[in-house]
Amino acid sequence: MTSRSETLQQLVALKRSNTEEYHKYLSKPREYYPGEKMYMREAHVIMAIGLDGLDSLGVLAEQLGVTMGAVSQQLARLEEKGFIKRVQMPQDKRQYSVKLTDKGRKFYDLHKQYDQENYARVLPMFKEFSEQDLEVIMKFEEKFREFIDLANKEVGTDDNY
Repeated sequence: MTSRSETLQQLVALKRSNTEEYHKYLSKPREYYPGEKMYMREAHVIMAIGLDGLDSLGVLAEQLGVTMGAVSQQLARLEEKGFIKRVQMPQDKRQYSVKLTDKGRKFYDLHKQYDQENYARVLPMFKEFSEQDLEVIMKFEEKFREFIDLANKEVGTDDNY
């Protein structure tokens, strides 16, 4: 029988391995939009902007859990690819709103459908877990995030992306 400490070590090792695999998954460009290779992070930015657009890049950074610098870099790439348009706010020239272009709106619709299809495909894999089981997993993930945040503070980094 394994001890609590050994079980926790195994769990953390599995979490590390899964995190590394997920990072690889995030780092591979895909053709979410016909003829256009994109990274999942770019897709997340477009989905967070939404069909109505956003008037605050700070809100976008907060929604995505990233720094303003990371948002600016992502927006520059997406604007260059023609998915979004940044518009300077007339009342404050330092502020920008961000809107999806027609291409961005088409991507939004395609990606929403893509997400729905993927969730439908994945849901059966987790049918053995009760609602209570899933709540325990979520609680573990929250605690693990607290641990990571603390570790990042200790080494002097809390950058996102």
